[in-house]
Amino acid sequence: MEAHAGAAAAVRRKRHTMDRLLKILAILTFICQGKVFACECKDLGPLDSIRKVSYTNSDIVFLGELKSSDTLNYSSFTFKILETFKGHHTSETIEGIDPTSCSFFPTDEGRWIVYADYVKKSTKIEISQCLGSRSQLNPRRLFCYSPPPPPRPNQKLTEEYKRKTKEYSEKQLMKARKDWEEELILLREMKK
Repeated sequence: MEAHAGAAAAVRRKRHTMDRLLKILAILTFICQGKVFACECKDLGPLDSIRKVSYTNSDIVFLGELKSSDTLNYSSFTFKILETFKGHHTSETIEGIDPTSCSFFPTDEGRWIVYADYVKKSTKIEISQCLGSRSQLNPRRLFCYSPPPPPRPNQKLTEEYKRKTKEYSEKQLMKARKDWEEELILLREMKK
């Protein structure tokens, strides 16, 4: 009887040890995976403030057209530079990479206002998701444009609510596109 109780206790200890090892392994796996750490951006306030901070804290500022974007691996992208407002670049195109959790990876086709930094000892750029880079197609990427208000608790999603939400979103998009065009004019004036 004692041998049976001793064997059962040994099995429980082994099971407990295995459970602990599996928990530790799960935690280490989560921590060690690439890009699991979230980026925390400081609230930069209204659009004028975002523009100033973005311009001041960037090595290069340009109007570019997104030429390619590796959306399979989210590893690299290429812009054709249309106008440069700050900084220098020696070729007609510029390549970018997504090296950190705070990097932003562009996917929208078309024209972009880009605020970027050069990656150390390289001609490649990194775009911070905390600054004001955005496409003409989707200029609402900034935190200064509020989403439509959520429905109240227990509110039914009526057709009227859906219509108002759609109208609100369309107005925000129109405002953001107007702001994008105005920012382009401001950057051209700053360049002079």
